This record gives sequence, C-alpha cells and structure tokens, in this order.
Amino acid sequence: MQTLGYEADLVFYSALLVCTLAAARGSLLARFTESGFLRAFGRYSYAMYLLHLFVGELARVLYQPARTEWPFVLEQIVWWVVAGAAIYAVAWLSWHVLEAPLLRLKRHFPMAVPRGAAAALPAASARE
Repeated sequence: MQTLGYEADLVFYSALLVCTLAAARGSLLARFTESGFLRAFGRYSYAMYLLHLFVGELARVLYQPARTEWPFVLEQIVWWVVAGAAIYAVAWLSWHVLEAPLLRLKRHFPMAVPRGAAAALPAASARE
C-alpha cells in the first residue's frame, strides 16, 4: 500500500471524479452521485470521521463477533452493519443537535465583500 497503493487510490478517485463530472445528465453514474443517500452521507461525514473510533468501540458492547459461532465472514458483515449503523446514528444526532444550529448562527455574522484576487472568483465560489 505504501509503495503504489496511495498513487493507485489517487488515480482511481481522480478518474472517478472526471467520469462523474463528464457523465450525461440522467445516466446511471450521474443519478447515483446525485442520490439523497450520498448527499446525506456527505452531510454527516465530518461527524462520522470525528466520532467513528469512539462509536466503534462502544458498538463492541452491542455486538462482539468473537462470542458467536458464526463463520468469520458473516461475523464481520454483521459487525460492520452494527458499527456502521451506530456511527451513522451518532453522526445524524450530532448534525441535528450541534452542527445545524451552529451553522444557522452564520446569519448574524455577515461577511464583507472580497477584494483583490478573491473578487475575481465566480459568484458561487465567493459565497463559500
């Protein structure tokens, strides 16, 4: 992974991004990348990134794969479903309880119009 894996990841995801941007409207790839599931996943992804280790450890309390007599692959699938659902639920809760209310406070702090090089950016980029 350390010798070629990161570069392969970079090339793969860069190619996927280019293919997605070039996809015709209504194509399978365009519909998938515009789906509500991916939008929700993107909305909650930062909290998932921050909290996944903590929630994953707490999910071990709910399900411990070593205590079953199931095949290893089935144990792992169930583990990832349980842990993934718990992580998503905590991220959803974090978004609705903390992040969204804090983001609504932005209306109280208007930004000045950019000057110089930032003023040359397209309007959509300048608003972010």
